[in-house]
Amino acid sequence: MSSMKETMSYRIFTDATADLTLEMLQGLPKVEIIPMQVNINDQQYTCGPYGDLPVPVFYNLQRQKHFASTAQINPQSYRDCFARALDQGLDVLYLGFSSGILSSLAELPIRQDLAVTGSVNQRGEIQAIGGVTYKIEGFFELCKKRGLTGTQGVLIPASNVKELVLSDEVVDAVRDGQFHIYPITHIHQGMELLMQRPAGEKDANGEFPAGSIHAMVSAKLKAFAALSGE
Repeated sequence: MSSMKETMSYRIFTDATADLTLEMLQGLPKVEIIPMQVNINDQQYTCGPYGDLPVPVFYNLQRQKHFASTAQINPQSYRDCFARALDQGLDVLYLGFSSGILSSLAELPIRQDLAVTGSVNQRGEIQAIGGVTYKIEGFFELCKKRGLTGTQGVLIPASNVKELVLSDEVVDAVRDGQFHIYPITHIHQGMELLMQRPAGEKDANGEFPAGSIHAMVSAKLKAFAALSGE
């Protein structure tokens, strides 16, 4: 019995980008949503199943061409949620934007003219998500308001391509090279597009190529490990 309790003593955190509704969360008692602050039409909302901007309402606003200008989680919200779980003796697992974590570890900036949608499994494979057409058109509208530069675009799961029903305006912009849609199948493709350098594959000695994203992340993790051992 004790071993069963040990395997159950955890809490999974994610954010509103997981698109989990209240109905879904009722069957996931160990999953908790960290609220995300979203600005739409100069008004701030708390996005998520427990906020004043539930997922269905958010997508309804997108369909009405009311797009978010910013969306972020207050760092204190992370601290409060994680601390509460740890105080209860629970292990913490956070599921979020892997590219943001890699960017921080590698000290490489992420391109701000690309949007990303999709989910990734433990093997790094990119999986299909819902509402892909609305997400592409929403980002396109935001880019159009700010001015199309010819470099903006969206990374989407390749498995979602067959579901796309895009407006003629978006199709024309893609055809003319003013906007881009990048279908990807593995997280390495996304890393390379966002950070503009090779992800890197291990050689026969288990080392990553110098200057690759994985080499830079590995070096930072080794430095952390050395510090923790002092």
